[in-house]
Amino acid sequence: MSLAAYGQEFGPDGMNEHGLYVGMYNFPDFASFAIYDKQQADRLMSVGDLIQWMMSSFRTVREGRENLARVRIVNVQDPRFGGAPLPFHWKVADPSGEAILIEAVDQGTVKIHDAFL
Repeated sequence: MSLAAYGQEFGPDGMNEHGLYVGMYNFPDFASFAIYDKQQADRLMSVGDLIQWMMSSFRTVREGRENLARVRIVNVQDPRFGGAPLPFHWKVADPSGEAILIEAVDQGTVKIHDAFL
């Protein structure tokens, strides 16, 4: 389940059938995404796609954390947002109480921080 906005297929928050929650939060002046590289297209995903990928692929925070190195996060310009930047980071939590923050900084370097519910 995901709350959608602006006619998008994804929303800023969602939870899958296993209780894995993924939320997107504002991260202005710090978010810095990878530059699109056609040769790496099979591992690139947009800011919004990260939420859907996590919720449709994993049951736990641990599984998500173990697979984040497989992807690169890019910013995709969407005319529905009027060219506004999408400076986000994400919180991921599961029913066990494990939670992480995911940040993309320095042109796509992914940093993972332990978080608290």
